[in-house]
Amino acid sequence: IQILELIKETARDKLVIMVTHNPALAQRYADRIIELKDGRVISDSNPYDEPEEKSAYSLKKTRMNFFTALKLSGRNISTKKLRTALTAFASSIGIIGIGLILSLSNGFDKQIKDFESGTLSGFPIMITQSTSEVNMEEIRQRRSEMLGLANRRDQYLDAREVYPYDPSESRRIHTNVFSDEYLEYLKGMDTSWLSGISYSYMVNMNILRSDGEKVSIVNTSAVNFTAYPDKFNENEPGYLETNYDLLAGKYPEGKGELVLVVDKYNRVEVSILENLGLDIEAKSISFDDILSLKLKVVLNDDFYARMGDFFVINGTPEKLKELYESSDSFTLEIVGIVRAGRDTKLPLLQPGIAYSSDLSRYFIEDAKASEIVKAQREADYNVLTGEAFSDCDGGSGQGRRSTKENVLRMLGADEVPYMITLYPKDFKSKDQIVYYLDEWNEGKKDEDKVIYTDMAKTFADLSSGIMNGITIVLIAFASISLVVSLIMIGIITYISVLERIREIGVLRALGARKKDISRVFNAETFIIGSLSGLLGISLAWLLTFPVNRILYRLTDLKGVARLNPVHAALLVALSVSLTVLGGFIPAKMAAKKDPVAALRSE
Repeated sequence: IQILELIKETARDKLVIMVTHNPALAQRYADRIIELKDGRVISDSNPYDEPEEKSAYSLKKTRMNFFTALKLSGRNISTKKLRTALTAFASSIGIIGIGLILSLSNGFDKQIKDFESGTLSGFPIMITQSTSEVNMEEIRQRRSEMLGLANRRDQYLDAREVYPYDPSESRRIHTNVFSDEYLEYLKGMDTSWLSGISYSYMVNMNILRSDGEKVSIVNTSAVNFTAYPDKFNENEPGYLETNYDLLAGKYPEGKGELVLVVDKYNRVEVSILENLGLDIEAKSISFDDILSLKLKVVLNDDFYARMGDFFVINGTPEKLKELYESSDSFTLEIVGIVRAGRDTKLPLLQPGIAYSSDLSRYFIEDAKASEIVKAQREADYNVLTGEAFSDCDGGSGQGRRSTKENVLRMLGADEVPYMITLYPKDFKSKDQIVYYLDEWNEGKKDEDKVIYTDMAKTFADLSSGIMNGITIVLIAFASISLVVSLIMIGIITYISVLERIREIGVLRALGARKKDISRVFNAETFIIGSLSGLLGISLAWLLTFPVNRILYRLTDLKGVARLNPVHAALLVALSVSLTVLGGFIPAKMAAKKDPVAALRSE
């Protein structure tokens, strides 16, 4: 009675509607009594009379938009802040793992590109007379198999058969023809693209050294006698000046000037120093002792003496001394000592003696007309040893010709280089050189093409391919935590459904549809997924700083881990998608709840 009196007092300025099965209470307290039976009005103590008005209004279906669902879910989540935070963190672990992996992969790819455009841009493009064409598709397949990313179905067969296999199908030798036209084409290349170009010949130059008393023949192969790249513009630094530090003396300027190349520890192999006549017993050798060293190049007609149909070296001590002191001999002098610079990651000149390609051309120009070369051209045997040239290919004569050509090349009869090495100035120049070389091959048959080897691209492609394979494997492992997160979100959402059964009943009683109920719980998982994704990429980004410091200490590589904004956005989208997917089944279960049973539940 007290409660009803309070309600009656409240009804003075507010509308109060009371539903009761007690007619006595209604008669005592109500101002207006409407009696219902089977859903129909059977009496009204104070009916409201209003003229009929025609209206186009029709009852609209109720509908809950996604924004309303977000508000309801946000309000529910705000009451469970700690649980929501822990759920979001647990779900973000997989995102953190994948984010870090992608950051490292992205950073390493950037390092490889920087390495290619920086250090590798000076790495040469090599054109040799004989080169192997590799089936890159097969190499990629083998790399994938090694990383466990692919499995060939034709491996480990149970068949009792043997299948013939020709390895030349995946690798064949291509012979590049260095015609006069092609050599002229190379000379027409824009020299501003190049820091240098070197021509390597198979000629074995006749070089003598003297220790003051005795003259000896220098074994050029033992002293790593290699050509350094020629530069085009005297006013600009060439490859040698750009990539090698001058320790003593000066950089070479002419064909008679040599440099001694040492490694980063200032070391040179004992055999090289011994062939140069230096004291190998000493713990160290002064730069001054090396810079004073002179060698002599002796031309073929002086170095070889005819004896009937054969030739021998004028190798007696007296004759060698005479040749060394002869004015016809060409003087060589070591004018500098160089070492690869600190920023030169891949030095191309090995420790030893480096000389100009002009020296080879000078020797070859004279050797072509020498007596020994003329005799060797006519003879079908080695004029130095007397041995017949072996027929390597079973009688066709190709083996005989090849061996004879090699002897002639060593004697200096062939002015065609066996290898041409182009040194780009920078990454952009390398692309221009490659495009220029490709233009020569356009419209030509395969056998007429000149195939080059882009060492920088080969290195970068292999490194990038291996890194991509490793990234895929690591992402596959990190994705396991995402699957666990998917299951966990489903469980959390189901618990939320159990906790909000009465709310579901109220929403349904107010006219919410089944899809609206699903939308409420999908909105909740959407919020959790968004929080999880944003938390994951934020933590992944923060972790890149200590990871970069650790990697710098271990590898001297700066800023390896770099989170790509595109990857970050995709990971947030992935997190949202997975959490919504994980809560999909519990949301459907919530939508199917009977509203009467939901309202009755405690």
